[in-house]
Amino acid sequence: MTPAQVVLLVHRGEAIQERSLKGIQLQGAPLNGGSFHAVDFSDADLSGADLRESIFNQCNFSGANLTGVLSRATIFNQSNLSGTQCQRSNWRNAKLIETNFTNADLSDSDFMLAALSQCQMNHANWQRGFLSQATLQNCNLSAVKLSHVRMHQTICISSQFENTLIDGIECDLTMFHKLDFSGRDFSDLVFTGCQFNESNLVQTNFSRASLEKCNFMGTDLSDAQFIQVKGSNCLFPNVRAVGSNFVGANLRQSIWQGAQLANCQFDRANLHQAYFEKIKAIDCSFQDTELTYADFSHAQLMHCIFDGATMHRAVFHDTQEENISMPQRSQTLGTDKVRLKAERWGQAASTKSA
Repeated sequence: MTPAQVVLLVHRGEAIQERSLKGIQLQGAPLNGGSFHAVDFSDADLSGADLRESIFNQCNFSGANLTGVLSRATIFNQSNLSGTQCQRSNWRNAKLIETNFTNADLSDSDFMLAALSQCQMNHANWQRGFLSQATLQNCNLSAVKLSHVRMHQTICISSQFENTLIDGIECDLTMFHKLDFSGRDFSDLVFTGCQFNESNLVQTNFSRASLEKCNFMGTDLSDAQFIQVKGSNCLFPNVRAVGSNFVGANLRQSIWQGAQLANCQFDRANLHQAYFEKIKAIDCSFQDTELTYADFSHAQLMHCIFDGATMHRAVFHDTQEENISMPQRSQTLGTDKVRLKAERWGQAASTKSA
């Protein structure tokens, strides 16, 4: 089949099925709206082609040149794009399902609003890509190059990021849900308003990273490094942190409600107006820490050190304390008897109604 015949069939609205177009030259071809099933495009040249709103089902593009293609709202289902050249291509609104991009070059490409599900991206080059409002679900991104990628309102769910190259990546308002980032080095990176809910962050290094308004709810932060991070208004409710290091971190107005903390260091951190209600902290150090207006209501504090901390009007309402070093106790506010009476009345009323 010649290139002219392919274009003609597409313009007629006829589906092309089970054909071998191996090595065909379709540079800049208008293939928008086409329907292709089990077509072999291996080693073909489709650079600059218009593939908008086309459907490629079980097609083989291995080794093909797709540089600069326009694939807006295109569907690739169970197709093979391994080893393809896709630099500077446009995949806005594309739907990519069970598609293989192993060793593909996707650098400088636009994936805004694209949806990728169960795709194999191993060793792909996605450098300087734009993933605004894209969705990646159950994808394998092992050893993918994501250097200087911009993720804006991107959703990553249950995907693999093992050995991914992420230097210079910039993420804002992005969700990382149920991902394994254990042992990864995110130092000096920018994550603004991102969510790491239920992800594994054991031994992850966030040192000096920008984490403003990030959400770590329910994550395991054991042995993680948050040294000198910029993380005001961060959320840490119900996290588990054993041996974690927050020395020198700026975590103003952060929320730690229900957190389980053991052997953690918060020395010289800024925890101004931080909320620690109902935390359990064992062998934690808050030496020389800014704790003005911090709230430890109903917290369990055992073998913790607050020496040298600034604690003006920090709240220690109904806390359970054991072997605490706090020379500045006079700066703090203790149990409010009126509040405690009201809380106990509310608890009793709730129990009675239940």
